[in-house]
Amino acid sequence: MDSLPQKSLVFYVILLLLLNGIPLSTMKSSSVTAAERFLVGSKPTKMDTDILDLINEVNKTILDTYIKELISFGPRPAGSKACQQAGAYIASKFTSFGLDVSVDNWTFFPIRSQNVVATLHGSDTSSDAKFLLSAHYDTRRTSVGANDDASGIATILAIAQICSQYHFNYTIRFLALSGEECGLCTDMPGSRDYARKAYDRGDNIVACFDLDVIGYCETDFGSQAVRVYTPIRATWIPLIMQQVCDHYPILNMTIEQMSNHPADQQAFTSWGYDAVLICQADEILDINNDDVYGHLNLSYIMKVCRLMIAVTGLLAQTPIALQVRFTDPLRGYVYGFGGKVKAPSLSRSFLSEGATYLIGRTMARVNITSTEPIKQVAYGIDDLFIMRFNDTQDTEWKIQGYDTPLIGRHTIMVYVITESGQIARDQMDVYCFTLSHLYFPWLAPFIYYFFTP
Repeated sequence: MDSLPQKSLVFYVILLLLLNGIPLSTMKSSSVTAAERFLVGSKPTKMDTDILDLINEVNKTILDTYIKELISFGPRPAGSKACQQAGAYIASKFTSFGLDVSVDNWTFFPIRSQNVVATLHGSDTSSDAKFLLSAHYDTRRTSVGANDDASGIATILAIAQICSQYHFNYTIRFLALSGEECGLCTDMPGSRDYARKAYDRGDNIVACFDLDVIGYCETDFGSQAVRVYTPIRATWIPLIMQQVCDHYPILNMTIEQMSNHPADQQAFTSWGYDAVLICQADEILDINNDDVYGHLNLSYIMKVCRLMIAVTGLLAQTPIALQVRFTDPLRGYVYGFGGKVKAPSLSRSFLSEGATYLIGRTMARVNITSTEPIKQVAYGIDDLFIMRFNDTQDTEWKIQGYDTPLIGRHTIMVYVITESGQIARDQMDVYCFTLSHLYFPWLAPFIYYFFTP
């Protein structure tokens, strides 16, 4: 791997931070992929028999059993014996469904724990697309975590059990995370560890649904709504979820889209994946004192489970005809002097998880997957299109400003349009220090004076 001189690296990173003018604790790396990633024809348009079968197989008994067995372990703080036992129980259930199961260890000194990963492989071997359902099985030290988050774990176990009896075009991955409760906001080591490794592997995670606190409701509105906390890059997801609700009235649910909130989905967002947090619509009870089985609403949990199995099943079965992803620059790297090095990934550090830093000339490249000819590929910076390529997938673009140098935080974008008008896009934030720009407006008076008749 190419490397940068370490002293120069430190100097320029500090320079970028100073020029950025953003508080160090608020730096984020994000990108956007809109609903246009999917074909218009892929949106739900009829009461599909298979989806209805999935919905109708969800019942309270399955969910009730899983919740009771999880809380029987008592409080399950990450790294504890009870947490380890709960993880082993979850792994055994996934295995009994015939899924491909693995246990990923992580360390957040002095805590050591595991993520449990179960995979239902897709039948389309030509595609690497994956859809993730996640929840966390650890708890606070004083809570049995009936709602936070046995309700989420029980839901993904129920969905895994039902979906294991079906075949889907694309892979569905069920992720039982630990460590959500042991950190502060971004320090959720289980999800951070998994998301970083997934990006390093090149996993094509199309969407991630993180289920956390979905077991309580006390109002009429709350009994028919679910909150979807949505990063900017993933705004297409609640739109698709609402379409599913509209086309399958049996769900009797509506989507309440909210601004993003830090939880396990945030790590996936930082590494460039489209991820949302799914929560109950009514206000949460005191998770330290009131998070017990008696406060759960099993009917509501069943409704959320039905919604999520319908959304997951539909997306995992619908052909993805167009997709675009940035392959360069890579997230979590510092580019400069013709090379790149990995940026440090430190908890609570001033180098944000998955952030990308560009010093001088850097090229942008993308991977495009399409079932029809590409009409145009367009690159842009900060909502301005700068470069367009026609009828080609072999494109690269020198990242530069429009009429001013790029210094500080900026957003690079790519749009892909097919012959039939389908659109896919990707977007990521980068921290730049490059003087290169395409136009020089300060030359305009001279050009006008000397070259205009």
